[in-house]
Amino acid sequence: MAEPTFQIVFRGKILGGFDRAQVRANLAQMFRSEPARIDALLDAPKTVLKSGLTRDAANRYQEALRAAGIMVAVIGESTGAVSATAPAPVLAHAPAAAAPAAVVAADTKTASADATGALTLAEAGVRLLPPEARVEAHIDTSGMSLAAVGAVLVEYRPVPPPQIDLSALGLAPVGEPIDPTPPVPPRAFDTSALSLSERPPEVEATPTELQKLLSSSVE
Repeated sequence: MAEPTFQIVFRGKILGGFDRAQVRANLAQMFRSEPARIDALLDAPKTVLKSGLTRDAANRYQEALRAAGIMVAVIGESTGAVSATAPAPVLAHAPAAAAPAAVVAADTKTASADATGALTLAEAGVRLLPPEARVEAHIDTSGMSLAAVGAVLVEYRPVPPPQIDLSALGLAPVGEPIDPTPPVPPRAFDTSALSLSERPPEVEATPTELQKLLSSSVE
């Protein structure tokens, strides 16, 4: 049974975290092509970039293009089922070290063959994107040295005990209050006028003439 093959399909989607100018520059360097041809590739609704690939080779192509900033799908050529369409994580810029040693070439059988016909395939092992430039740190260590094994790095200096004068302090006798402030005398309240006897019943007041008139009219 023949091993299944796959193709790399690009549908014009740029990954988040990339802008068009950055993606154009990355692809132009990968494909070794002019920016105008890359613009035609980005504007095409669908382009088969490579076909007849094994699973491992298709995955390497896909990761290389994701590192450049475009989202591609790996589609099985026998069944036509999409095997990987999820976009890669959002990146602030295209990492040079993440790209594998492969360059995607355009398939001349597609509608965009005229725009990408000048693309070439690099040799195995060629770095696709240049490495990130790192500034070398210059640290002066001329004043530092390495002590011998067992050497005392910091000399121990005993801390003298604190000198605290307690001559003015004393111990009070047992039971004597510590606070000499005299206590506040209790307040005296006169409750002679208060009583707990029951409240006498209220005497019903004699109704007025107006109240009598109103009550009689209601009845």
